[in-house]
Amino acid sequence: EEYCRRLSQGEIGVGIMGSHPRSPRGITLFPRYVPGSTPPMVDGVPVVSRKVTRGVEVIASAVYVPQVEHHFGFIYSIRIRLLTPDDGDEYVTPEQRGFEKCALLQRHWRITNAETGLTEAVDGNGVIGMFPVLKEGGYWSNIRNEDLPGTFQYQSCTGPMKKGSFAGHLSFQPLSINGDMGNEDSVFRVEVGSFALDSQPPFLF
Repeated sequence: EEYCRRLSQGEIGVGIMGSHPRSPRGITLFPRYVPGSTPPMVDGVPVVSRKVTRGVEVIASAVYVPQVEHHFGFIYSIRIRLLTPDDGDEYVTPEQRGFEKCALLQRHWRITNAETGLTEAVDGNGVIGMFPVLKEGGYWSNIRNEDLPGTFQYQSCTGPMKKGSFAGHLSFQPLSINGDMGNEDSVFRVEVGSFALDSQPPFLF
């Protein structure tokens, strides 16, 4: 009953079951951002976060995986897209944001273990070998070397832990309409809002 309620209200939904663009689609259990609603909180931290920086939206959340907790505690999902005119007042034009497209360069994560108080820093190029170029309505995939519609998303995992939080930012390079890159000074930071990592949520599937 609870599973059906969350599905019908958009708290979970259909998505790609993995990080590769060719991954099959199915019902994913990552908490989703529902416009106009306040997400559940864990110690003051939302279970799903949403941030928009220069027209780039990032929605992020995680699910606990107790069956493999000795290897890693949570699988997290990062969903990234460039807002379009359909997004209403939040939309910013290419002239306002300063670019037609933008390329993901680096990730910078800060994963805090609430039990130990320690924060792990994860910094690297791209995300698991992917360097998407965002455009309105879709993105270019370096894995498939083609333009794809919709939101870019990827999944990865934390180390062993049972409670904490995840936050960070992504580095993007603006591109012109013909794909030319700006200089290093034009690289900008896109925030990834803090979201909770909780091994004892109100409901486990």
